[in-house]
Amino acid sequence: MNEILCFNEVSYRYDAGGEHDALHPFSVRLNKGEKIAVLGHNGAGKSTFFLLANGVLRPQTGEIRLFGEPVGGKEKQRQKLRQRVGLVFQDPDVQLLAGTVEEEISFGPMNLGLPREEVQSRVQHAMESLDLLSYRTRGPQYLSGGEKRRVAIAGVLAMEPNVMLLDEPSSNLDPAGQALLNQILERLHEKGITLLIATHDVDFAWQWADRVLVFREGRLEKDAAPAEVFADEALIKRCGLESPMLWKVARALHVPAPRSPEGFAAYKVEGR
Repeated sequence: MNEILCFNEVSYRYDAGGEHDALHPFSVRLNKGEKIAVLGHNGAGKSTFFLLANGVLRPQTGEIRLFGEPVGGKEKQRQKLRQRVGLVFQDPDVQLLAGTVEEEISFGPMNLGLPREEVQSRVQHAMESLDLLSYRTRGPQYLSGGEKRRVAIAGVLAMEPNVMLLDEPSSNLDPAGQALLNQILERLHEKGITLLIATHDVDFAWQWADRVLVFREGRLEKDAAPAEVFADEALIKRCGLESPMLWKVARALHVPAPRSPEGFAAYKVEGR
């Protein structure tokens, strides 16, 4: 697989003079087109990991590489990192500041100094991808929570990143909103974008991700495929996680856990 972003023994401490690491030294490689769920309780280190990946924070130790090149302390290098690695915050109001949806989505590409025609093309493409064409002239402040989140994602998509980090994108969504989010994630994945989603939803992680990172108290406890992560009962207990519902049902039926409810149709259970 093609490596995009590499963390090599990276750590971070919010209080530079303190003794508590928000993230203890860890190493991770992110490859093109991966779908990665990031699990862990509040304070486990998920958000700090995202802020390091996006260049908002600078690591105290270790090295971050983008396409094999070190990302140092120079602002030009960090700007390139922010362009290639987009971050969508849990609360979209944090990043929605413009007067209209179109202006909001245009903000990032315009700051790249792109020609007007290129900016318009990117904005049009992003609005089409997120089903926002009819929202072009509406004020973000008047949209629902789910609609605001789509605008925030579109604003990042217009930057044409290689990696997108989404912090709890499904929070406060109703089933219809969750279904739409799943469609959007699939469209982003089809574009070859590497997706990392911080979530508490183990059912979503099981059904969606092809890789799972588990953080606990500032440490990366596990980096593996979903089946390996949820088969590790000691890890699940130690990190205070639940097993996915499909995993629980499959264990009760003594069959391998499918990645979707429809997968149970392939099994013939004795006595049924």
